[in-house]
Amino acid sequence: MRFFKDFDFIFLALVLFVVFLGLLTLYSASYNENGEAFKRQIIWVAIGLVILFLFSRIPFRFWQSIAPFLYVFSVILLIAVLFAGKDVKRWISLGPISFQPSEFAKVSTVLFMSDILSIRKFELKRLRSFLVPFFICFVPFTLVFIEPDLGTSLVFLFVFLTLAFYKGTRPIYILFLISPFVSLLAAFYWGIWIVWLVFLLAVIYWGRVPMNEGIFVFIINVAIGLLNPLVWQALLPYQKARLTVFLSPRSDPAGMGWQLLQSKIAIGSGGLFGKGFLKGTQKGLAFLPQKHTDFAFSSFAEEFGFIGAIILFSAFILIVLRGIKIARESRNQFASLFAFGLVSIVLFQGVINTGMTMGIFPVVGMPFPLLSYGGSSTLVFLGIAGLILGIGRQRYQY
Repeated sequence: MRFFKDFDFIFLALVLFVVFLGLLTLYSASYNENGEAFKRQIIWVAIGLVILFLFSRIPFRFWQSIAPFLYVFSVILLIAVLFAGKDVKRWISLGPISFQPSEFAKVSTVLFMSDILSIRKFELKRLRSFLVPFFICFVPFTLVFIEPDLGTSLVFLFVFLTLAFYKGTRPIYILFLISPFVSLLAAFYWGIWIVWLVFLLAVIYWGRVPMNEGIFVFIINVAIGLLNPLVWQALLPYQKARLTVFLSPRSDPAGMGWQLLQSKIAIGSGGLFGKGFLKGTQKGLAFLPQKHTDFAFSSFAEEFGFIGAIILFSAFILIVLRGIKIARESRNQFASLFAFGLVSIVLFQGVINTGMTMGIFPVVGMPFPLLSYGGSSTLVFLGIAGLILGIGRQRYQY
């Protein structure tokens, strides 16, 4: 059939495999609780697969034509959730259905930024040229951050950096874009911050950056570093606790540190081959909170062990690599940027989720793509898979 010409069946098979592992994990995590979460997830997956199929058939030029409208609509939803959301301002409820506008905003932001960057005359050769794409990502980043949802907000910044890199900007400008965040963290220790500023001055000098840009970057880094105490005070108590627990998990073993400690125990106790399906004790005896959402990987690793984790990671990495392959082979610049941006969302969330379950990153509340339970995230990630498959089918179109 003509529809299946240039269709990436390997990519689809890998996606379905991870979905299957996610359903296995959710069934195991919820079978002692009447399996309600598993039943709901089955429905979300079924709907998501329909969306995947539909999106894979839609021409990428259609998405490009409505990019500004979808972006504006997503920003309106993010503003609305601050007023109409639940106690935790992340969801909008429509009768029995609740959804997270931030999940939709991630895709619409990538779409609109790809549209802007694909303009033939748009080049990222000076710092001022980053203003438009940065503003596109900064608006949803700010709105999601104040919900508050730190983990999801970071996705927008990562997308901005990866698309800027993929567009071909100089590596030194990527460093400059990251530098304020490095200064913010380094300023917790004044000695490290001073060393960082000296290093930055050396890069500015040896990189032969225009003087006005170099001075601007240095002043921004100094200002952000000095604002460190104010930023710390602006964080909510639970966010401070998460950062403190990240640095010292045993500082609050019965409170904020409980989740992380139990996650490490679950992953470590899985050993090489795991305890076996339905035999996990950390999640089975309710020692592990959020065992089917943000810490689904911990539940999976406990029952399927190191070998199971390697199989999951291999499938995940292959999904990312196949997505990058589709992006690189796409002859249309917008389609190429769009596919790469979508892949960056999947990559970032997978890496951060796995890292936080192991204590490598702070706990920020971020699901593992297609493995964790959640209606909004399931629909979005299957929709992303459909969009990438659609771009793959049209990769030879200009």
